[in-house]
Amino acid sequence: MCELETLAPWFLSMTATTSYMPVKKDVVEGTEAWTKSPDTYVSNGPFMLKEYSSLSHLLLVPNPNYYLADEIQIDGVKIVIIPDKATELTAYNNGEINVSDELSPDALKQYAGSDEFFTSGKIGIQYCDFNCSLPEFSDKRVRQAFAMAIDRQAVLNVLGLVEKPVYGFVPYSQPSLSTEGASYRDIAGDMFKEDPEAAKALLAEAGYPNGENFPVVEIVTKNDNEQKLMAQVIGEMWKANLGVEYSITTYESAVYWDELAAGHFSTDRNGYTCDYVDPSANLKIWVTGSNASENQWDDPVYDGMFAEAGKITDPAEREAKLIEIEKYLVDQMPGMPMYSYEDPYLVKPNIKGIVKNPIGHIYFEYAHFE
Repeated sequence: MCELETLAPWFLSMTATTSYMPVKKDVVEGTEAWTKSPDTYVSNGPFMLKEYSSLSHLLLVPNPNYYLADEIQIDGVKIVIIPDKATELTAYNNGEINVSDELSPDALKQYAGSDEFFTSGKIGIQYCDFNCSLPEFSDKRVRQAFAMAIDRQAVLNVLGLVEKPVYGFVPYSQPSLSTEGASYRDIAGDMFKEDPEAAKALLAEAGYPNGENFPVVEIVTKNDNEQKLMAQVIGEMWKANLGVEYSITTYESAVYWDELAAGHFSTDRNGYTCDYVDPSANLKIWVTGSNASENQWDDPVYDGMFAEAGKITDPAEREAKLIEIEKYLVDQMPGMPMYSYEDPYLVKPNIKGIVKNPIGHIYFEYAHFE
């Protein structure tokens, strides 16, 4: 029996996520390598691990103890470990794999619009933090100006991505709490607009006409080609529209988050995919003390508003409160929303029933050949 300490209307959706999939406590505590052996990597899903090779593949076979075991229509799933997206595309083109989940720009160009190309909305967004502890970014007018000076669709076009520009902090895939069949974004609407001229005026109002005397903006990214390209495109837009100069600093993944936590940046590239279906999951990361955002922004007003929303059980009333919270967050703009995640993948035409959940995990439970 589970008894919640406080009201949580989103709890049932949480129980369907990977975070709540059961594992044996003694097994998990027994060895760090428990996920690498069929003898110890045991749960209650439709498939179970038969083979594990860290350099080549994982082999899954149907779980005879699954409550719908009789409905599984495939003999198993071989998950092939492929080092890069270009090699994965070659493997897919050669018929060596049936499903491709990591698509390169070339894969998107080749297959977009075909009957093998699918997209699935994820409950997450890509955004850029502003380091609000820096004097120049402590003024919300500056943060608003930087957010309004970006052409998000142009950025996506350069990167070759299928994602959607977003003008709020909640993605398109979060459903409405009050209206069946609608998304939260349908109800809340866009909360700011791209407007370079208005952005330039805001920056001047904050004391930096035409970007004069504004410190060089240090854009920090991981040492990744796509991230570096995005930083360059954004930097050039800020330079053209606001008159500010920028630099790009890259770090390897092992130290990237430590550098952000230490405040060694002006702005970064960040993102968050929620672990449950509810708009509050996207808004909670901006609460003081969250480890999902590195913006150095603490706001007691926002914290209080979010806490109040957690006490509301009526869906429509709670949605209205979350919209009020998001509007306040957009006005403060501690980070800059960029795009709502869309997850593209390829499936061979003779395979049906492959689906993805809102977090982006592939489900093979309903897969079958035609």
